[in-house]
Amino acid sequence: MKPFNYSSAEKIVLPVLFIFLISASVFYVILTRKHQKLRGIPLKIITICLILTEILKQVYYLSTNQYQKNFIPLWFCSLFMVLFLLSEFTPSKVAKNFKPMSFCFSFVFMILLICYPSWMWGASASGIFDGVPHFVQFNYHALLLAYFIYSLISLSYVPRRRDCLLLIICVLFYISYAVPAAISLNVNYEWLLYSIYPPFDKFRINHGQFAYLCGYVTIICLVACSILMFYYAIYQLIMIAKEARSGKNKL
Repeated sequence: MKPFNYSSAEKIVLPVLFIFLISASVFYVILTRKHQKLRGIPLKIITICLILTEILKQVYYLSTNQYQKNFIPLWFCSLFMVLFLLSEFTPSKVAKNFKPMSFCFSFVFMILLICYPSWMWGASASGIFDGVPHFVQFNYHALLLAYFIYSLISLSYVPRRRDCLLLIICVLFYISYAVPAAISLNVNYEWLLYSIYPPFDKFRINHGQFAYLCGYVTIICLVACSILMFYYAIYQLIMIAKEARSGKNKL
C-alpha cells in the first residue's frame, strides 16, 4: 500500500489535475475578475453533474438487477452531494456554514486521490468508457477533484476560525449514521469496521473497536481542522496583499 504507486492507467490523475488547474485559472482570470457573479457558476455545474452521476449509478444497478449493499450511498464521498448542494444552492447565510466542509474534505479527497488513485477509481481508470460502472466511478470522483480546484482558484470559500467546530460536527454527524449502517449492513464504510492500513488495524485488534473509532475520528477532525487553519492563514495573507496592491493603485 505504497503512495504514488500508479498503474499505467492511473497516471491519468496527473493530466486531469493539470486540466482542472488550467481551466479554473483561465476561467477566473478572464471572466470573474470583471464579473464576480460568474465565479460560482462552475461550482454549481459541478454539483449538478455530481448528483446526476449518482442518479445514473443508482438507476443502472437497480434496472440491471446488480444492486449490492455497498452501492447504497452511505460512503463519505456520497455526503459531498449534500454538502455541495447546500454550499452552492442555498442563501449565503446558510451556504457559508457548509462551505468549510465542502472545501476541506474535498481537499482531503484530492490528496488521497493523488496518493492512492486505486482506492478512489478502482479499475475505472483503465476503461473510463467501458460501460456505465466505470464511467460513473471515474467521473464522480473527478468531479470532486474539480470542485476543490475551482473553489481554491476562485477563493469562493472565505474561512473563519470557528469553522473548525463545523468540521467536527460534520464528522460526528457522518459517524452517527455510518457506523450503525456499517455494522448492520456489514459494509466497511470509510474503514469504520476495520482499516486497510495495517498499523491502524493492529491498534483496533489490540485495543478494541471503540478505541479504534475514537482514535480514527480524532485523527480525521485534527487533519480537517489543520487544513482549515492553514488555509485561513494563507487566505489572510492573500487579502493583505490585495489590500496593499489596491492601496498602491490609489496612490
